[in-house]
Amino acid sequence: MLLIAGCGDVGCALAKRALAEGKAVAGIRREVSRLPKGVVPIAADMRSLEELRAALSGIASKVDELVYAAAADERTPEAYEAAYVTGFQNVLSLLQPRRVVFTSSTAVYGQKGAIDESVPPEPAAFSGETMLRAEALIPEGGVSLRFGGIYGPGRTMLIRKTRAGEPMKNRMTNRIHRDDCAGSIEHMLRLDAPERIYIGVDRAQVPLADVISFIAEEIGVKAPSVDGSALGKSCSSAKLQATGYSFLYPTFREGYRQVLAAS
Repeated sequence: MLLIAGCGDVGCALAKRALAEGKAVAGIRREVSRLPKGVVPIAADMRSLEELRAALSGIASKVDELVYAAAADERTPEAYEAAYVTGFQNVLSLLQPRRVVFTSSTAVYGQKGAIDESVPPEPAAFSGETMLRAEALIPEGGVSLRFGGIYGPGRTMLIRKTRAGEPMKNRMTNRIHRDDCAGSIEHMLRLDAPERIYIGVDRAQVPLADVISFIAEEIGVKAPSVDGSALGKSCSSAKLQATGYSFLYPTFREGYRQVLAAS
């Protein structure tokens, strides 16, 4: 059985893929009514070990794959600690899966310039620091997927800002479509001997101004001003691609066309 702990947007997309393959899937979230049909619902707050123990009592022995895909309630050190460290510790203490995939973040890299898995993380904020401490909990044979900025259906902030003509500050962007998050997680579960760390971003690391200009052209509006130079990091997913993963949406162009068509 695959257990998706923190079965939100990415987790639900993964669950649908796994169910389509005939896999048994369970999902943990506080509000289980939003889980896809066919997912075994587990209503629990992962920050509470006792609540989680009671909720998992009937299926813990059946779980052989764990994907930890939680999200913090707010952007504070306390919320990140609770979601990514405490919650992950609690789940791991109750299970013995053969494979663990943890959804991490490129926030662990606070430095500028070209980034791949050989570059030592230097987090510049509490978010990246917390993710690194959570990654240290991953058991042997487990995987951390360090995702860039996730977009997709329901994640349309840039589209809304572009349509409204809202000025923005330029920066380098490292993006990945939600469905490629789900696809790359599924790919990690299938690999015989994955390495411990992979960066999950698409194949187009570009200035935000390029993304905004593209969206504006697609929706037929004038592009808002995007000021400043495109400073920041440029992450590579070459290692992920070398394992055989092929992106559904290789760049923001294919991805945002899908989002616009869906909306």
